Amino acid sequence: MNVSIVEVAKRAGVSIATVSKVLNRTEGARVGAGTRERVIRVAAESGYQPNKMARSMVSGRSNTIGLMVSGFENPFFVAVMEALERKVTASGYQVMLDVAPSTRGTFYQHGMIRGWPVDGVLMWAFQNQNASQFLGPVADDLPVVYLGYSRSDGSDWVSFDHYKAGRIAAGHLIDRGHDQITFVTPHIHDDGEPMDERFFGCRDECLERGVVCNVYAMPIHQATRAAAFQTGQVLAKIDAASRPRALVCNNDLLALGVMHGLRSMGIVVPRDVAIVGFDGIDEGKYQDVSLTTVESPVEELAEHAAKRLIERLSGASGETVTQMIAPRLRVGGSTVHKEIL
Repeated sequence: MNVSIVEVAKRAGVSIATVSKVLNRTEGARVGAGTRERVIRVAAESGYQPNKMARSMVSGRSNTIGLMVSGFENPFFVAVMEALERKVTASGYQVMLDVAPSTRGTFYQHGMIRGWPVDGVLMWAFQNQNASQFLGPVADDLPVVYLGYSRSDGSDWVSFDHYKAGRIAAGHLIDRGHDQITFVTPHIHDDGEPMDERFFGCRDECLERGVVCNVYAMPIHQATRAAAFQTGQVLAKIDAASRPRALVCNNDLLALGVMHGLRSMGIVVPRDVAIVGFDGIDEGKYQDVSLTTVESPVEELAEHAAKRLIERLSGASGETVTQMIAPRLRVGGSTVHKEIL
């Protein structure tokens, strides 16, 4: 049970006001050094924890930043959250995490931020998502830095260059001699076109270099490893003459699932089918056939985003700050035979 400030005052033999001045480090408070040391010692020995909610109501600041990150089924988003948390706490703030299980999930049905005092928000969001959709009118008074995608609404944002990533993935496979590339994704519009800048980059690289770019919609439209594994098995059943030989998968989680599904049916990667993913999750490095991927530098994203939000919290105004982070290729065994690596 948490010890109250009243109990700390009683044990230290001082007034409640004195305890408050000492623990809140009130400037100009006339408290003797001996009394101050005694209060601090008694508070520590008693296990006293301040009521942060009450303090925030008085000061108007909670010293807490909300992290809204979705898609925790994918280890990439866990890495994003952990990197953001490290940057935020290193700056002296606490974090309140609000999650949604899928990348297009609804934060307020699952998370903790709505109704809690936070000073600002870092939010992974698609172009059409806005913090006010999930936090209500309170978001209008909070500094928000959006993550993951570029925006045109005047908000601060830090994004990966998904379009360039798509071009890098396709370019690598073309350089390896492939003249047909298939983009594999569960995210398809009604017109049959993928809803992803990575696809547009892949398509344009192919067009410029005279290579065919196809789209393969996963039979199960879910961004899960299980759905990707089944996709790999379906692809394996296509006769060798018609089967795609070079795959660019929407992300690493799906690329690994597809690769394992293919291999479970006797398809050899990369001899029979070459595979590239996106994001750069660590798991891809440690397969017996390591995954070629276009990495999204998570630490760089977190550093820029946290720095900008803390600048806003410190009173910085001025023009919207935007940051596009360049991706980088990590070549693995899924596109290049081990003896070449």
